[in-house]
Amino acid sequence: MIMYFSPKCEHCIAQWKEMTMRMNELKEFQIVMATYQPMEEMVEFYNTNHMDTYKNILVGRDTQFALPPFFSINNLPYFALYDKKGHLITTFEGNVKIDTLIKSFTPQPPKGGAKPNK
Repeated sequence: MIMYFSPKCEHCIAQWKEMTMRMNELKEFQIVMATYQPMEEMVEFYNTNHMDTYKNILVGRDTQFALPPFFSINNLPYFALYDKKGHLITTFEGNVKIDTLIKSFTPQPPKGGAKPNK
């Protein structure tokens, strides 16, 4: 899961707080948090939120501002969810319910009423 955020963005801060309350359910997912904001802001966010306690989270800077044009990001926070093979599952702009994020990783049954083979 890639989360593009800004350390001073109120929506991003609220999203992070919601995520921390459900981190037990999110611990199986690798979360890469990226920001274009200055290193000092990113480090402050990292330290204030004790992010070193979460082994499944990496935080870094998008120094080349590559992700916003690549994903056509218009709103923060922004999520890009990938499966284990590196295939894009879906994206979200703005705050997202944790249940929605988790459910997005769950394979959906085929549409059209296909029935499993016996």
